[in-house]
Amino acid sequence: MSAPKNKLMRGVRAAGIDMADTRLFETRKGNRLFATKRFDRTAEGRLYMHTASGLLNASHREPSVTYEMLHKLTWPMTRDGADVSNVPPHGL
Repeated sequence: MSAPKNKLMRGVRAAGIDMADTRLFETRKGNRLFATKRFDRTAEGRLYMHTASGLLNASHREPSVTYEMLHKLTWPMTRDGADVSNVPPHGL
């Protein structure tokens, strides 16, 4: 499963979507693991996050948030058109 995730993330970056650094590595036992750099930690400390489903009071257990909803949520949260543009229009 790790190699397909890594391949997908390379494709996401190639499509111009900004995302955290990722890498694929192998354990001593030969397991291949996929890792992503934490985006909620900085030199100054932890960045507190809230999920889109939490902000929209939507279920995180079943699909209930549309990309249109994410676009509408991103603007008031960031006031940055570039951030809104980074939300995929129809998913990946």
